[in-house]
Amino acid sequence: MSKNGFTLSEVLITLGILGIVAALTLPALISKHRKHVIETKLQKFYSMMNQAVLMSEQENGDKMTWPNLENDTWTADERFDFWNTYFIPYLKVAKVEKGPYTNVYLADGSFFWNYGCRIEFYPRAKDYIKMNRNRLIGRDSFSFAFAPDRPTFPDNYGKGVEPYTGSLYGDFNKLTTSTSYGCNMNSLTDLREKNSYCTLIIQRNGWKIPDDYPIKF
Repeated sequence: MSKNGFTLSEVLITLGILGIVAALTLPALISKHRKHVIETKLQKFYSMMNQAVLMSEQENGDKMTWPNLENDTWTADERFDFWNTYFIPYLKVAKVEKGPYTNVYLADGSFFWNYGCRIEFYPRAKDYIKMNRNRLIGRDSFSFAFAPDRPTFPDNYGKGVEPYTGSLYGDFNKLTTSTSYGCNMNSLTDLREKNSYCTLIIQRNGWKIPDDYPIKF
């Protein structure tokens, strides 16, 4: 009586094919998952920060009357005090660090630092720790701003925490073409600012990373 089965060569060929398929599909699946996580964290952060602004206004008055974050004479202590007065009590925070930048570790594992009106958000705090700020904005971190009383940020003026729009002035063609802040792989300014407009591109697409997004994950 004969027995049907696979030969060793057939098994090896099958395993080889499965390996090739996995090698081709796994990176795409990982990238898709990471994009979804980032989209969710960005939308949550945006909502959370603006809820904090609204709650803070109930106790601290209209945000337009709060101290100006762009005051160049402020010390690190004064910036730290600003955040501990106007934002931290209304956020779920794991830890706050004082330094040239105010570093805020959130309870959900995300993180942001602030200097002046600029807020740099990391969906994963460990990315900030690991890279020590040597990161790619628009992929590892995302730029926001709190500039309700700053006329030079007209797209943020009178609003709460919004995607960074410094020097945009409503010209959305600059979102990808600006050499200073544009969302592309050719931005020429320093690590603190290049690709700053990437957050706005995602927001304008309903907090979804568009298919033609200039930066790969």
